[in-house]
Amino acid sequence: MDGKTLCNSRDGNERAIHLVSAFSAQNDLVLGQLATKAKSNEIKAFPLLIEMLDLRSATVTIDTAGCQKEIAKVITEKGGDYVLALKGNQEALYEEAKNFFTQALGVELEEAGCDYFSSEEKSRNRIEKREIWTASNLEWLPQLKDWEGLRSLACVRSTRVVKGKETMEWRYYISSLESNAERIGKAIRTDWLVENKLHWQLDVFYREDCCKVR
Repeated sequence: MDGKTLCNSRDGNERAIHLVSAFSAQNDLVLGQLATKAKSNEIKAFPLLIEMLDLRSATVTIDTAGCQKEIAKVITEKGGDYVLALKGNQEALYEEAKNFFTQALGVELEEAGCDYFSSEEKSRNRIEKREIWTASNLEWLPQLKDWEGLRSLACVRSTRVVKGKETMEWRYYISSLESNAERIGKAIRTDWLVENKLHWQLDVFYREDCCKVR
């Protein structure tokens, strides 16, 4: 699930339309959309859109805007699982996850209780390696009871080499899935399809951002 602003729908003091979409990555199909008056209203729109869907056996991925306790609860109540990106909007939980994996990566996987998976992609001038660690032993986590269905934390390290220059990025997630680095890693990777197969297609082929319909 992700949001997208229709840039040219702005009119004077009237804000541009912001759409929140539910996209089935497995079927390349939009399952539903809701319009909001501003990007900040995504938090309210996600639960409304989730209520319209049958999420049994589905895994819902949302970026940091959707990492909210109420959203996690609604997904769980609808029979789905979630993988939600952590960042500053959940600062305490983000710091706990970051601190845990910083320590865990300094010891053996078995000692840290972590599962691990890696994959690598190569193109003409680019090599990208993605590594993911997951952990389910979360009794120590102060926020555990605050998040419905929370079962695991995940850490992703993306290392890119483009024309000989290396960059590294760290990201953290919470999930209702049990610790399984390969499964959660693929869910995280699949989340990008809403950008490539939905937003990009709408902008490039359908010129959605040029539309002035309000």
